[in-house]
Parts: sequence; C-alpha cells; structure tokens
Amino acid sequence: MSRIKAVLGKTTFNTPIFAASGCFGHAYEMAEFTDIPKIGAISPKSVTKEPRKGNPPPRLWHGIGVQMSSVGLQNPGIDVYVKEKVPLIKSVCRPDQILVSVAGGCIEDYVYNVDRIINAFGEDGFAAVEINAVCPNVSVGGSSFSKVPANLAELVKAVRPLVKKNALIIKIITLFDTVLDAAKAVEDNGADIIFAANHTMGMVIDVEKQRPYLHAGRGGLEGAAMLPIGVMKVWDIYNTVKIPIISSGGIRDLDGALQYFMAGASAVALGSVIFADPMLPATLPLELDSWLAGKGIAHYSEIVGAAHK
Repeated sequence: MSRIKAVLGKTTFNTPIFAASGCFGHAYEMAEFTDIPKIGAISPKSVTKEPRKGNPPPRLWHGIGVQMSSVGLQNPGIDVYVKEKVPLIKSVCRPDQILVSVAGGCIEDYVYNVDRIINAFGEDGFAAVEINAVCPNVSVGGSSFSKVPANLAELVKAVRPLVKKNALIIKIITLFDTVLDAAKAVEDNGADIIFAANHTMGMVIDVEKQRPYLHAGRGGLEGAAMLPIGVMKVWDIYNTVKIPIISSGGIRDLDGALQYFMAGASAVALGSVIFADPMLPATLPLELDSWLAGKGIAHYSEIVGAAHK
C-alpha cells in the first residue's frame, strides 16, 4: 500500500485529497485545466429532483482571505443529469473517484434521486453517494437537515437501505451548535463516512448602492479564513464519532491539509481554492507523499488524529 492510499470504511481511494462539490463543476469541464486521474475523489455538483436556476446574481463576493457565495444549488435536475451529465462524468473519472452528490427539498426527493443515481451509474460505476445536507442558501432542504439532528437521522435511515454496495457519505454543515449531535445521528443511523463542511454565514454591504452586495443578502463564507474554524470543528467531531471524517474549509496548501489530518480527518476536500489553482487537487497528493517520506512516515493514517495523542 502506498503512503497516501486512503481507506475510508469499505471504500479505497488513491489519495485522501478530494475535490469538493460545487467548486469542480461536473468534473468533465475541468479536464483541460487539471490532471483528474491524480485526484483522490471528485464530487460533481449536487443534483436535485427538479431543475434549479439558483439565486440571481450577484452571488459571489471576494475579499482578502475569504469569499462569500450564495449560488443556491443551481443544477439541471435529475432527468437532464442522468441523460447528459452522467456519461460525461464517467468519461473523465474512474469509478473509484466519483462521489455523487445528491440534494433535495425533502426526504422523498433524496430517496428518489439516490435511486435514480444508482441506476444511472450502476453500483460498479461510482464510489459513493454523498448526501448534501449542507447548502445554507436554499429555503428548504439543504442545511435544515444539519440543523435538526432528529430530521437528519430520518434522512439517513431513509437512504441507507438504497445504498448497498457503495459508501454512504452524509455531508453536514458545521454552522450550527447542534453539529456534534448531528454527527452522532449520522453515525448511529448507519452512514459509512461523515463529511464536515465548514461554513459560516455572513453579509457585506455595497456602500455605493447602500444595500447588501449579494442578491440573496447573506451567503456562506469560504476561503483561507475558515481554516482555524474547520480544524476546531473536526477536532470536536473526531472526539464524538468513530466513522471516518472528510472535511473541507480554508485549505490552500499542504499545511492546511496536514492540520485537518492531525485534527482527525481521514480525507480533505479542496473547495474555493480550485478557482485560483485548479491543479492543486492533483499536485497536493504528491506534496503529501513527499512530506511523509521526508518524515519517515510509512502511511498518512499515522498522522490522522495525531494532535489528540
């Protein structure tokens, strides 16, 4: 086994460096800008049952060390996704790289989409189903499941029987005070992996127009400033659950990834940094391998949770 081969539950990835949903398109659009085969796993944009136009612009704001987004889960809907996107995703990604991200406004939507996704890819055609209970910029579904652990538990119980051969990843947002209860609900109801997405909410004002800059008013904060918050949240989740943790938030270089590993993450997902450096998900695994070799560490799992010891 190589130094960076990642075993998360029953699923094996070539590296523990992933590309997060929402920042990597549907994967095929990024093929000319990065080296996809070198990325551990990729989450294409989340798909919902019905098409969503997303929030009106402006829906992105860039600051120093931070950006804010309010996209609103724009996607073509499951019918178009299955017909047009699935073949293109499969054309650029190996099955072991594909984490299919599913969103919905209610539990029935998630169940419907998961069933359609498994049939479209085939159980051998992808690695995991990623249940998106994160998006803070939609009026229903999304992060509302992360906020109420009892509702999240019902969601996990509903989709778990459908996902038999593939891994089931539940992606929660760490924004709410109930995050540890939500993490425990994910584990207790049979998920294989928890994805801790580190966002907080914010607002900026356009001082010339004297109104919020984003059309939706508030948005999710992303970028380097989120790193310390994310590391702290992973630290706490690691002390709460035993299942593997994927985490994201503020990673810009190897140091950020190492901090997450040492706090307890078994894999990390790069997000908004991809807009500035689309090659990073492919080059960071090489940096990790080189760092481990220089430290005489046989496998990266030796540093997972190391800061707790």
